Amino acid sequence: MSRAGLVYVVGDVMRPGGFPVDRERGLTVVQALALAWGPTQNAATGKGLLIREEKGGRTLTALNVKRLLRGAGSGHSGRGRRHFCLCPIRWRRT
Repeated sequence: MSRAGLVYVVGDVMRPGGFPVDRERGLTVVQALALAWGPTQNAATGKGLLIREEKGGRTLTALNVKRLLRGAGSGHSGRGRRHFCLCPIRWRRT
């Protein structure tokens, strides 16, 4: 059995935090968001960000979380060292 990695889901989600990931099986962004109980009503789900830290450095990928949750897109499976998924807050003018 391999050592578990971690995925961090932060930003405007119901339960932000770090969650263990089996390195061999990986985890999709949708699965990671489910562990964080999904985005809040105020989340800017069209402006998500996936940050991957691997041996070669850090990569950033823009995510349309709204489309992923509707079943469109690949879901970006993660098997690397550390991953961060960010759902930013949608700012409203008052």
